[in-house]
Amino acid sequence: MNRLFSLIFFLLRTTSALLFIYAGASKLASPARFLTEIQAFHLLPYWIAYGTAIVLPWLEVVCGFAIFTLTYSSAAAFLLMIATLSFMAFLSIADLTGNYLECGCFGALDFLGGIRQHMIFNGLLVLALAVTFLRCAKLQRAIDQHQ
Repeated sequence: MNRLFSLIFFLLRTTSALLFIYAGASKLASPARFLTEIQAFHLLPYWIAYGTAIVLPWLEVVCGFAIFTLTYSSAAAFLLMIATLSFMAFLSIADLTGNYLECGCFGALDFLGGIRQHMIFNGLLVLALAVTFLRCAKLQRAIDQHQ
């Protein structure tokens, strides 16, 4: 059973990390397009949208790679959980105001449909990040106690 949990944890951690690395890299490839996609929702002032378009892709890429390290994986998973929950709130507000559009989260490879699919996918992603956060924090505490 422990081996099965370890395999599931490895798959969750790896898949989450790779998703964020890809999502961030696709936004870094075209920051102007990402800014336009953020502004299309008509929910944020320009300066916040601009800052988000610059900072968020780097956060996704750096935290995605950090998930692969034991030292920083719990902090990276926590930051990505906060980012994903914020994104879910952003999409909910956009949907309530009638401004829901395709988000462009994965660049040209955007495989998600409407708001329902986004919420389900992001809810599962938050769950995977929560497992990663808790497991990596536990592993880090165990390592710290043995040193």
